[in-house]
Amino acid sequence: MPLPLIPIFIALAVGGVAGGAVASNWENITYALKGKKIAVLGARAVGKTTLLKYLEKGILIERYKQTLDKQEVERTRIKLGDLDIRLKKTDDVSGDKAAYGVWKKLFEEADLIFYIVRTDMLLRHDSSTEKRAEDDLRQIQGWIKECSTEKQFFIVGNHWDTDPDFKNLTSSQMGDYVDRFRALPVVKKMTQLAGGTATVKIALGSLATERDSDTLITTIFRQVEK
Repeated sequence: MPLPLIPIFIALAVGGVAGGAVASNWENITYALKGKKIAVLGARAVGKTTLLKYLEKGILIERYKQTLDKQEVERTRIKLGDLDIRLKKTDDVSGDKAAYGVWKKLFEEADLIFYIVRTDMLLRHDSSTEKRAEDDLRQIQGWIKECSTEKQFFIVGNHWDTDPDFKNLTSSQMGDYVDRFRALPVVKKMTQLAGGTATVKIALGSLATERDSDTLITTIFRQVEK
């Protein structure tokens, strides 16, 4: 169910953010996202359609349903805190390996690439999840080498709320949790295939609730570069 190409346009930069460094960061995001296009890729059942539908309508999908055929998504506008985003009409397509051809087209047309993976499955060393992620990134590596324009690549870890270890974490332990994910051999391999630590960004979170979704999406957009 690889997500579609999402052209996004920042409508305005919102003031009133406390702290000069934070405000400056939002200004950079506003500049960086203006006119950028996003491709969201990943295997089935990782949260691609949930992310798209949430961005489109502000709703969460409670029951998983595979995207087998291309589905049209209407133009919409959303606000996440200080971030004002406009989405154009796009398509939600299948996440099967057979859709790699569609993935490539989305990749070539996008400026920002979001690859979504199950955080909980990788942390428990699920072999099928690891293999699929590495296979996907090997495909993407080839597209990166063929591409004449620079892409910003994000590994987005979803479903950390279903990891038993996560539920027992305190706020002071969150950094160690993220470091443990980054240290996984498969994540290091994925990062290497996508261009290395200097260019690949990682964002972890959950799309389980509205608050979690807002946090994850904002975490992603805060890392976008000019």
